[in-house]
Amino acid sequence: MKRIILLRHAQCEGEGYIGAGSDVHLTRTGHARAVQLIAEIEDLAPEMIYSSPLLRCRETLMPYLEKNQQTLVSYDAALREMEFGSFESLTYEQISRRYPEAQTAWYANQITGRPPGGESLQELHSRVEGFLSRKILKCPAERILICAHGDHSEPSSVNCWPSVPVIIGISDSNGAILQSSISMMSVSQPSLA
Repeated sequence: MKRIILLRHAQCEGEGYIGAGSDVHLTRTGHARAVQLIAEIEDLAPEMIYSSPLLRCRETLMPYLEKNQQTLVSYDAALREMEFGSFESLTYEQISRRYPEAQTAWYANQITGRPPGGESLQELHSRVEGFLSRKILKCPAERILICAHGDHSEPSSVNCWPSVPVIIGISDSNGAILQSSISMMSVSQPSLA
């Protein structure tokens, strides 16, 4: 049975919708948290790490990887943050002033709707599900850490991964994945017999 460890990046710079179009650094608080994560990740002993290529994920992993250089890591664009298009780096208030009709339409249907020039949650989930099918289910490692973004790590997103045959359990605080928090799930593949 595979043990998948979901790690959301530590606190990053910027405000508003920080998506794939904003390759921002961690804040001082985020860098400090990344150092604190070393022991937590070591306790989980991942055999393989997959990560978004965005700086906030790379910087979250950097202290651990500098100390544990033998750990295999692969950066995959399929794990990048959601594309927010015209809403990128804007606050809710800024969007409502600049794009009131587009905001209303997107908020009315965030599953299949998308910000202008962005992607829908359904498209994000398809991208991540494709990654899971291509990489995670075929990876020989039993303990895999995935460092990504909030939209990838929320339990609701995890439950949308149809290629994962059985999700045995997810442990997190109050159902929400906070910045730099770690959640676990176990995956068992169906028997071919």
